[in-house]
Amino acid sequence: MRYSILLTLLLLSNSLFSQASFNGNISEMETKNALKNVKLMVVENSDTTYFTPDSEGNFNFKTKPGRVKIFAIADGYISELNSVNAGDGSTNRVDISLVKEGEFSELKSGVFGEDSVRYELDKFSSAPSTSSKVEEVSVSAYKIKSEVKIDRSSKAKYRLVSDGAEKESISYAPVETIGYEGKPVNAVKAGVLTAGEVNDFSKWKLWNDLNASEFAQYSSSWKLKLTDRFCVQLSLASGMPVIDAEVELMDHTGKSIWNARTDNTGKAELWNLSEEISNKSNYSVKVVYGNFTQEFKRIHSFEKGINPFVLDVPCTVPDQLDIAFVVDATGSMGDEINYLKMDLDSVISQITEENKNINLRMASVFYRDKGDDYLTVESPFSSSTDLAKNFIRSNHADGGGDAPEAADEALLVALQKLNWSSSSRARILFWLLDAPPHQEQENMDKIQQVIHLAAKMGVKIVPVGCSGINKPTEFLCRSIALATNGTYTFLTNHSGVGGSHIEPSTDGYKVESFRDVLVRISRLMSITPDCSEFIAQNQIDAIDTNLRVDNPYGINDTAHVNKTIDSSLVANEIEILAYPNPTNGIINIKHHNSIKELFFADVNGKLLEKVELTMNRIDTSDLSKYTSGIYFLRYYNGQQWKCLRIVLEH
Repeated sequence: MRYSILLTLLLLSNSLFSQASFNGNISEMETKNALKNVKLMVVENSDTTYFTPDSEGNFNFKTKPGRVKIFAIADGYISELNSVNAGDGSTNRVDISLVKEGEFSELKSGVFGEDSVRYELDKFSSAPSTSSKVEEVSVSAYKIKSEVKIDRSSKAKYRLVSDGAEKESISYAPVETIGYEGKPVNAVKAGVLTAGEVNDFSKWKLWNDLNASEFAQYSSSWKLKLTDRFCVQLSLASGMPVIDAEVELMDHTGKSIWNARTDNTGKAELWNLSEEISNKSNYSVKVVYGNFTQEFKRIHSFEKGINPFVLDVPCTVPDQLDIAFVVDATGSMGDEINYLKMDLDSVISQITEENKNINLRMASVFYRDKGDDYLTVESPFSSSTDLAKNFIRSNHADGGGDAPEAADEALLVALQKLNWSSSSRARILFWLLDAPPHQEQENMDKIQQVIHLAAKMGVKIVPVGCSGINKPTEFLCRSIALATNGTYTFLTNHSGVGGSHIEPSTDGYKVESFRDVLVRISRLMSITPDCSEFIAQNQIDAIDTNLRVDNPYGINDTAHVNKTIDSSLVANEIEILAYPNPTNGIINIKHHNSIKELFFADVNGKLLEKVELTMNRIDTSDLSKYTSGIYFLRYYNGQQWKCLRIVLEH
């Protein structure tokens, strides 16, 4: 009997431990005030439970471990979804900001309503009384703007209709929408723009060399010197990355130097921008992750490598992915903005398609300069793809005048006013610009504020340099990308669109479709394995990982390559062969058709990217964006996990 009672108590205690805790606050986005009369609908598999926050908007509840979806519902507000793949015994902070219904239905840029809005074309002969509706026209923007060319000899007109009620009449029918230099917008297509990427983390020595030579003068003028770098890698004992943990860099006195969050690989980039560099061996970091807090002493700078730490915490993977677009909409962007809008539309569709299993939200900020129609105008984070697309479509290039624009103001608005998720696997801000911010002291201070705030929030800023970018602006963009754990991208002349684009200061880059660059970066910054699916490096059956493979025939000699690689596959009973190995970046992958996908991982077992393999051909991947070292190609052959070791030499 005694043993039966003990067994019951033991089972009960185990049942109680198998829980995940959630806490947070619900507020209104604009005022930040706590919201009353809010319901939380919590969905765990097929189970649904309702919770009510207290009068201050705070909530606290427990669920079973696993994927949990949290819906915040309040009358007069747009419902908001947050989701987390919560581990056993984990504590998860989820703060939610709700947007009023209709709050952004009529924006400063002239957007009306949402999906219910349409244009109806009326034609009449001599008097309006004889008018009759002849067709319904779909347009990309809800309100016709100055881009529209009007044929004033026409007697047709458009009526803007929403839910059957006329909102606005336009006297004359627009004949066509005009783009840059008279080119019709309907001739503008997605996928035309070309772009490149320079990831200075993967070319760290080159970045330091540039700071000591070509970029030295810009470092002084912008008061930015990103060379004193510390990199922290957080993981579980299994090797699973610890995602979205708070990491604080402190000096020997305990003074806070930098705050950041770990990314989807468990890495946090930390910096000392102070002119006074203290003894680097006296730095320490404090890590906060849920209820876990620990300080790690005497970390070293990146010159001596990454600082790896293993945490004894539950495995949790946030299911949130926030992506914001901050776009310069001044007149100088007119040569490219219509192409950019088409590509962003395509990017949103593709990223949405790739992230069906997580909660993807998007937001946008368009900006001009003081004295223009507006300084900034924004659309909040929403899981509605249409809201994001329609806002981007509705904006156009105008205003400006002098070269600098209100970029610093726009970035601050994006960080402070947009309702970023409190827990997320990635927060990405794509910043499209062709001119720098103003360089008065007030603006310089705001840039510093942007950098520190974005790093602390875990928002990766990815600048996109458009035509008109000069070297000082390139330096600023690359510095902001480094400080926020982002990367630098830029449009190139290869598309033939827009004005001239400067070549970046680097040893080489790959020319890609602009939209493909953004999709690829979004994928790399957000991909992560689930806790239950992570395969530690020591659990993989590694076959002949030391096999060295060269390509004596040249990549274009497909017949010889296929013959050589096929014979190697048979001779060594290898299902995948990667060559050349060692490589300086490009990896060619020959594989059996039964292998559908593979994964690149670093020596710590952290997943870096996923590669979809095609049938009956050689696939190519580029590792040049990563630092020199050892990497692994993992794949599953239907029976077990295997891997190949790749040596990357820059």
